[in-house]
Amino acid sequence: MAEPRLPKNADARKLCETLNLAARTESKGWMAQAFISTLNVNRDGDARFGMSSKYSLHEGRHQGRWRRLKSDEMFVYLKGTPLEVHIISPTGELKRVVIGDPLADQRADGFQASMPAGHTFVTRTVDDDSYILMLCAVSPAFDAQDYCEVTQEEMIQKFPQHKDLINDFY
Repeated sequence: MAEPRLPKNADARKLCETLNLAARTESKGWMAQAFISTLNVNRDGDARFGMSSKYSLHEGRHQGRWRRLKSDEMFVYLKGTPLEVHIISPTGELKRVVIGDPLADQRADGFQASMPAGHTFVTRTVDDDSYILMLCAVSPAFDAQDYCEVTQEEMIQKFPQHKDLINDFY
């Protein structure tokens, strides 16, 4: 049996062990479910859990994919390097937020970034030689059917004014 993939950074490796984070197959990160609400909500006639959250850890130069959810999502910084988040509203308004500890790192705007349902967003770590541990909270709870990765062609067609930024993530 192959050994599980673990972070190279000793602190990140310890966090994986402490929080029981498992290697993600679709990315180079690690994650674990942190919370799922027992409260049910109704969305489009379907009963859904009201909220879910997961721990997510990425090491080194992490760059996410442009994606969109049908639920609200919030990233909360916990430890490590800051994370740059670019959010584009359905009308094309661009917002950049860097989450991290603003008391320890002047690059950080604050501890959290919120992505309203239907907004398209992408992430990347600020430093190449560190890691980030964050909490990702989704309401109503995450459902894979609500998740959509967006192609470069679709992004440029919908948001041509942000072409350079879009291309930077493909």
